[in-house]
Amino acid sequence: MNIVIEDYICSPKARPRLGKGGNVYSPSTKGENGLAWMMKAYVLEHHPNEKIPIEGKISVVIVVLSEKNLRGDIDNYEKFFYDALQKSGIIVNDKQIRRKFTELIESATVNEVKIDISCIKTMKMEV
Repeated sequence: MNIVIEDYICSPKARPRLGKGGNVYSPSTKGENGLAWMMKAYVLEHHPNEKIPIEGKISVVIVVLSEKNLRGDIDNYEKFFYDALQKSGIIVNDKQIRRKFTELIESATVNEVKIDISCIKTMKMEV
């Protein structure tokens, strides 16, 4: 299943914070919720026959195109998109991701996010 979000300027997931009482939490962002809604809308429009949420082990490819320089580490962008996929209901849990590839492309001619999700078939291997 592919998802393309056009004219989207993304920001990385905020780093975990230490809260009151010593608990650690990851701050949620408004952008994450908005992106989750856009992802769900795209899937319902372009993949109406796809069964969601996708279950089982999956492979995720993310390509971020940005007209400007991006700030933050690539793993923070990955977490942002994985959390949005989970909040949108497209995947059950980001723990399903067993294979991943992410590319951040700066100085592009458009602001766009492309995501491809594939199921991974389990192969039995002899040792």
